[in-house]
This record gives sequence, C-alpha cells and structure tokens, in this order.
Amino acid sequence: MASVRVTRLGHLEPDGAFNDGIEVWQMDDTRGQFLIKKVFLPRDLPDHPRREVITLQQLRPCPYIVRVYDWHTGDRSAHIFMECCGKGTIKALLREHMQRRVSIPEKFI
Repeated sequence: MASVRVTRLGHLEPDGAFNDGIEVWQMDDTRGQFLIKKVFLPRDLPDHPRREVITLQQLRPCPYIVRVYDWHTGDRSAHIFMECCGKGTIKALLREHMQRRVSIPEKFI
C-alpha cells in the first residue's frame, strides 16, 4: 500500500484466538474505503500469519473472500490489511443465531 495513504480510525479488542486486535483504517483515496488491519499475537509468529496470507491468496478468485491489500509477516510482528465487509465476524453471526435459536439459511451459507 505504499502508493495509497491510510488513516487509523480505531482499535477493537481481539475476539478470537489468533490475533492481538483488529484496527479499522480508511484509505485516503477518492473512494475512502475502510480496511481492517489484523495484528497477530507474538506466539503465533511467523507461521500462522504466513499460512493465512497463503490461504487468502489461493482463495482470491472466489468473489466471497475478502480482498487482501497488504501484509507483513516476520519473526517479531505480523499484520494483514484486508477489505472491511461491515457484516461482523462469523463468530458473532453464529452467536446471534444460536441465541435466537434460528438456523442459518442454507442459501445464505
């Protein structure tokens, strides 16, 4: 993302086992698109972030997979900038349906 400037808007506490938090960023271009920056826990470096980037790259042709804009994986830090979908997490979706005791429609899946 060297050619596009981004601005950090905020930080969300981690809601999962494989990240140290989620940051919300906005691209400073004409569209003003929102991005998510997933920051990984030191204990998961460098293997987990590298596997996630490889998997997302392999799934790139699928229109239902988030787009990856930039990433860094190293021995001391790692993050992935990806598209922000605005629909929440799969974990939150499952939790909501379980609390309401409603199945997720097969068509949606």
